[in-house]
Amino acid sequence: MKNACSIALLFLGCMLTAQAQSDSTTFEAEPQFVFGLSSASASLDADVATSALLGFETGVAMDYQYSETTGITGALLYRQGGYSLDATQESVESWVLIKRFGFPLGIYVSPLEANSFIVRAGIEPGWLLSAVNKYKGSNGNTGESDISATFRSFALAGTMSVHVRTHSFLEIGVAYYRDFLSIRSSDRGAAYLQNISLQLRFIPNEFDG
Repeated sequence: MKNACSIALLFLGCMLTAQAQSDSTTFEAEPQFVFGLSSASASLDADVATSALLGFETGVAMDYQYSETTGITGALLYRQGGYSLDATQESVESWVLIKRFGFPLGIYVSPLEANSFIVRAGIEPGWLLSAVNKYKGSNGNTGESDISATFRSFALAGTMSVHVRTHSFLEIGVAYYRDFLSIRSSDRGAAYLQNISLQLRFIPNEFDG
């Protein structure tokens, strides 16, 4: 997936450069509110099986259009997700809940009229807020432990999304990101978080009531 993101970024970059040379500059900014339900999982450098964990994301975004079909994009997102661990004991459920801020930056291409189809791709620096290991026994007892110290405070991921503008003020789409850097400290073994989400983007300055 890393190679796919890199190829996509190179392809979109070439399109962006070519389009900028042929189109007039418009410099139109479009603020957006982002909401999403996500499914996150992790690839661990260890003999530990994981499965996806439901999460969510919310934040604000900005598209900065400088031609009819291309521009740059950025966002500030709060993400809550993580992954569940296959229990080392059959009577215990265990999962890791990760909260962090993400700052995706990249380019977008909208080849159809009225920005009805938008592809965004770029990188996403992130900052860890907390990481908690939660567990639940078969007897109903629950507990948790703060494991933030075993995770890196800084994350870097590749990101890509595809959205369809169903109304002038609303986009619906799917977004994906995967960490380039391990999110865990080096002495804990590598771990790479990947996330796919169903997103809604609300464009307030296009809402006519």
